[in-house]
Amino acid sequence: HHYAILGQLADAFDLSALRKAYQHVLGAAHPALFQPADKAGETALRKAILQHLIEIRELTGTVQQVLIASGIQNHLMLLAAVHKPRTIAFIEPLFDRAKNVFDLLDIQLVPCADFAMLCQVEADWMYLSPSNSYPGGDVLSIKDRLDIIEHARQCGAFIIEDDYNHLFRYNAYQIPAIQGLAKGERVIYIGAFSRTMPISMRISYMVLPLAMLTRFPSDLPLAQTVSTIDQLAMADFMTSGAYTRQLRKLSGFAKRHNALVSSLVEQHKPASIDVWGLASNMHMMMTAHDARTCQRIKALLTTQNLYYRPFENPPHTLLFPYGGLDETTLSASLIKVFRGV
Repeated sequence: HHYAILGQLADAFDLSALRKAYQHVLGAAHPALFQPADKAGETALRKAILQHLIEIRELTGTVQQVLIASGIQNHLMLLAAVHKPRTIAFIEPLFDRAKNVFDLLDIQLVPCADFAMLCQVEADWMYLSPSNSYPGGDVLSIKDRLDIIEHARQCGAFIIEDDYNHLFRYNAYQIPAIQGLAKGERVIYIGAFSRTMPISMRISYMVLPLAMLTRFPSDLPLAQTVSTIDQLAMADFMTSGAYTRQLRKLSGFAKRHNALVSSLVEQHKPASIDVWGLASNMHMMMTAHDARTCQRIKALLTTQNLYYRPFENPPHTLLFPYGGLDETTLSASLIKVFRGV
């Protein structure tokens, strides 16, 4: 089978602690298990997430500003249903799952070649991932974050801060989230547990600015998409301290993975391939010097049942995610690709 883009290894997770969290919720026969789901999300989980974000990302806000859903697309659908943006500006390339939603809703996209251009255009929303830009993994500086905050204020735009993968930065200083720097004004903060918990749990979160929260009806137009038991178990997992321990374990696991990739690139990469994007700590970008070499890389990955995603800019470029591979498979696969071209 193909390894998924966000494939994971079971050994990276403390499943025994997670099992205890579910047992705790079921054993207590929590009343929420027998009631219709709260469309905004279970209060216990919203509290736990907010406290976590205040501590590690310096966010500001209240529990009422936190909403739960099963993935970024559900958050964006809800936002668009209530706020009805006409235009969305972003730095190319746009995260494909976000782009699919915007295309589906027929929202006009305003692509920008770089950050400087983003700070010059006017749009209803500005979408960016300042702590790990896609796909290269670049980090937006404090100055740039303050500049985009000021630009949003001047043109009346809302910033969507997609803060994915901020926990796994080893080669860059951890800069506070734009939401915190802006004191919560005009910034919609979105995050998920897709890398730090088993991906099948499908729990993500959104922190709305107060100015936008007032536009949301008390009865949200979309149903809750995360099961109550998953939300309560996640809340228990976080408040017990198990999530913090899980993050430490994952951090060590990912550091070893990334050190291995860097070593393999340094030792085995052929001159006909440029490797970049390692700062993302999630995947690597391979740009071949010609179409023939690119096709050869594709064939070598395909024969090993490994996922890749082609990019048009720059030409002959492939994204290769490695988070779901054990170290033995990862090492053997990359060596085979590098030697095979």
